[in-house]
Amino acid sequence: LRVQRFDDEDAPCFIISQILNGREHEVVEAASGVDGLARAHEAPPDVILLDLRLTDMTGFDLLERFQQDPATAGVPVVVVTSQRLSDDEQRRLSDAKAVLSKAALTRSSLRSAIASAVMPQPRI
Repeated sequence: LRVQRFDDEDAPCFIISQILNGREHEVVEAASGVDGLARAHEAPPDVILLDLRLTDMTGFDLLERFQQDPATAGVPVVVVTSQRLSDDEQRRLSDAKAVLSKAALTRSSLRSAIASAVMPQPRI
């Protein structure tokens, strides 16, 4: 499973890499929004892990850009953030498959969120 991670903080990057180490996950790193957008467009991942605070743009802006780009519009996004979210911010993240707190992040919660995000949705 190809996972693209957008985060510019060393500690969370290390923790996520440790959680996803192994043969079933290939983690592609993006420390900036611009770099990550280009990589995701060229080779769309199976799932995106998105922090909301990056040095060059916000995760909210990135989520919008992913949805507008035909190459990434169908890629599920899991938000992993330390930010406390207002009601308005939570509404802006309604297209994300999950929103996880970095403070409460566990191997189980992250792997479960990724598995749920990439699971095919039944047609109604």
